[in-house]
Amino acid sequence: MEAALNSSPRCAAHPAVAVQEACDRCGTFVCGACTTPTRRLCPSCQAREVEGLPSLVRRGHLASLLLLFPMGADVVVAVYSLVLYKLLPVWAGTEDMAYVEVAGRSALILGWLALPLRLAAPIAYLVWFHLLVKSANAVGHDVGVTPNWAVRWWFIPLANLFKPFLIVRDLLMKLGGKDALSSSGAALWWASLMLYVVAQNTAGANEELRGAPLWVGRVVIAVLGFTSAFLAVKVIRTLNRLIQR
Repeated sequence: MEAALNSSPRCAAHPAVAVQEACDRCGTFVCGACTTPTRRLCPSCQAREVEGLPSLVRRGHLASLLLLFPMGADVVVAVYSLVLYKLLPVWAGTEDMAYVEVAGRSALILGWLALPLRLAAPIAYLVWFHLLVKSANAVGHDVGVTPNWAVRWWFIPLANLFKPFLIVRDLLMKLGGKDALSSSGAALWWASLMLYVVAQNTAGANEELRGAPLWVGRVVIAVLGFTSAFLAVKVIRTLNRLIQR
């Protein structure tokens, strides 16, 4: 019996542990300490996988810039709308509706100029998010979801109201504990993002926000959008720093 136990397969990284599993990549025997719910990789293959990944920092920087620029443009448009709708008519001594219409069109044009960045921002963020989960899984900080599913959750109705945040929260907890979760501002980021989405859906480009003037709606949306983008950048930087430790 003892001879049979000694001849059983052993984990390459933990020789004292008998196993029946093998590395998904090279076939080396591994134990439970070497595996995650989504991958079975030996330490050598984990190291090679991490080395072959693109730079998480560069992709994080790109996502941060693309998140901030269009939201900053929203703030500019909101201030511009406030000046055109409220201040210039007073300074010019006129309430001419034709003047207000021209002012509204010019503010709308400014908003459209930021459209390419507005479209590129979520793409850059999701590319970074995919790589983040892939990197975390590769170094053994598994959150129970594959990189592809981490992205898909953003597009599934109702689930996208909480699942992406739970993934971010779990990553922060695994990488840095409660201190990292609280200092990152992740909860505030998600709350401001949800409020931003609600405000956008409530106020259209040519509608009023709950009976308030048009410029008020634009200011509210701009403030919420820039706040959520700023906090998202903070979360990105926190996770990038933690995963590289």
